[in-house]
Amino acid sequence: YGTGTRARIPGVAVAGKTGTANDSKDIWFVGTTPDIVTAVWAGNDKHRAVRGTRVTGGVVMARIWHDFM
Repeated sequence: YGTGTRARIPGVAVAGKTGTANDSKDIWFVGTTPDIVTAVWAGNDKHRAVRGTRVTGGVVMARIWHDFM
């Protein structure tokens, strides 16, 4: 349950933390399994919002983390 539910991996213990800066200028997810800790981040160096709708660490980055893991 919580904002990182898109990071679930069936049969694997997963914990994580989502993050979204003001106006979605930076979005991230840090997750851990019993074997590895991995962080994924998106943003840009122009300090502008990441384009799209529902652009948050829990929606976008947790899914990218899930797919990577």
